Amino acid sequence: MRSLEASKYWLIGARNLTVQVDAMYIKGMLNNPEMGPNATINRWIEQGRAENLTVREILGDADTKGFLLTVYHNEVIPGFAARQMGAEAEAYVRTTMDRFENPFLDHRLSDIAQNHQEKVVRRLEGFMTWSGAAAPKLGAIVAAAR
Repeated sequence: MRSLEASKYWLIGARNLTVQVDAMYIKGMLNNPEMGPNATINRWIEQGRAENLTVREILGDADTKGFLLTVYHNEVIPGFAARQMGAEAEAYVRTTMDRFENPFLDHRLSDIAQNHQEKVVRRLEGFMTWSGAAAPKLGAIVAAAR
């Protein structure tokens, strides 16, 4: 989308424009743990938690960790599985959760939360559209971000 926006002056007057998207971007999301932090940050904002919390600290809360794992197992993995990428998604979830719990990585929620609304719409809504799978919790996060 950003490429189209940046090229808008060259596209003026274009007729029957077709945009093709390479699914490798979506596959790349498997190696980039974005959906988890987006879902976690949304809860952090909703709950008005302390500004200096890290991802690891907020996932120390059993309810928040349970929420994230539910999103991963009930919405993210099935979404990728719908595109024949279920095994990769399961490995992604394991790697991501290990990364979040790494005591040497202090991912501050306040840093990750910058441009949160834009990230949520672009990433989560994009994922839901791409996968076509039911994702009520991700959908609620996108609706709240709008």
